[in-house]
Amino acid sequence: MECYLDSCDKSDCFGCGACQNACPVRAISMQPDEEGFRYPKINAALCIECNLCRKVCVASSSERFFNPGNGEFFGGYVNDENLRRSSSSGGAFSAIADVFCMGDYAIFGAEFAPDFSVRQSYVTDKSHSCKFRGSKYEQSDVSLSFIDAKKFLQDGKRVLFSGTPCQIAGLKNFLGRDFENLLTVDVLCESVPSPLFVRKYMAYLRSINGSRLKNFAYRDKFNGGWECYLMSAVFEDGKRISVSRWFNLFYSAWFAGLMSRPACQKCRFCRRERVGDISLGDLWRIFKFPRKIYGGGLGTSLIIANSPKGCSVCAQLGKSMRICRVDEKLVVCIQRPLRQNMAHSEKRGEFMSDLQTLDYRSLRAKWLKRPPLRLLFSAYVLGDTLKRAIYNAINFIKK
Repeated sequence: MECYLDSCDKSDCFGCGACQNACPVRAISMQPDEEGFRYPKINAALCIECNLCRKVCVASSSERFFNPGNGEFFGGYVNDENLRRSSSSGGAFSAIADVFCMGDYAIFGAEFAPDFSVRQSYVTDKSHSCKFRGSKYEQSDVSLSFIDAKKFLQDGKRVLFSGTPCQIAGLKNFLGRDFENLLTVDVLCESVPSPLFVRKYMAYLRSINGSRLKNFAYRDKFNGGWECYLMSAVFEDGKRISVSRWFNLFYSAWFAGLMSRPACQKCRFCRRERVGDISLGDLWRIFKFPRKIYGGGLGTSLIIANSPKGCSVCAQLGKSMRICRVDEKLVVCIQRPLRQNMAHSEKRGEFMSDLQTLDYRSLRAKWLKRPPLRLLFSAYVLGDTLKRAIYNAINFIKK
């Protein structure tokens, strides 16, 4: 891949924001295009042609920051049930923060802005890190958070920085060296969906409800459980609108490769080797793993320790988590982001054109596909307990 600043090819830009942070004269800003994805724009009047932006570009220089891919795999959930319920999976990020963040520290993560766009921010008090809980599938706007993180590191503070793999690679490129007081956590990212879709969907929800949006959740565990992918919106008048994954255009279009960022189709981060000290995700198909980390179906985290620093932190998670090792080969088989990137659909161009021109009702009517009955039966009838029984019976017969 080439640097987007040279090629002007959108598939060469991951939107990590490293170039914006590296510019010493603030000549670079990240501007959204017609699909809602942010790309760097250089103010020629300010540019001093130092080329620092090109030197930190993830597209052309990310390989040196990958860990070797021989880490340790864990599954588990926090013992604090309230914390677990408010997390998308098993609450592992909060447990990691409790272990690593001692003394002076800063925790960086993705939060919702007042308009429910997603931005990177930091807290210096763990009690305020709750705003980082919950999945936010839109890629966060890192703004100048890399600069903030570097200053904290140089001041001797511990920094816990979470983000997509490309954002972690961008941070490491920007820093230029490893810091012992830095712990990076990358998420297992399928791809980055279009922010324009989310804006259009939220505008539609406000229009049909006639009230301002108060809260939004990509995965509402309180009303749908961990595995149901129930997207919920709560309004100031108290009304709630919830839509299951199987009847939700966001998930059907995203997982079909219709609205991912162009660079995601040739993502180099979907592999066993990871850029973060720790990788986090959901331990999907939990019925295939030890029963002791199921815990009633409230969510189980997948935790991969990729570096000695990550292994050291994960070794201490048992203080606040019910955790055990899980089979690496089985996890890699289940988790696509550990094997391959999400391919773009040949209909992506048509969908993105419709996204820009059609209202949400028309877009949904044209593109939402009815899920197969077998998927609905598996999701809503079988449940994890019966799935586990069937899975164990099949394995017993094979033996």
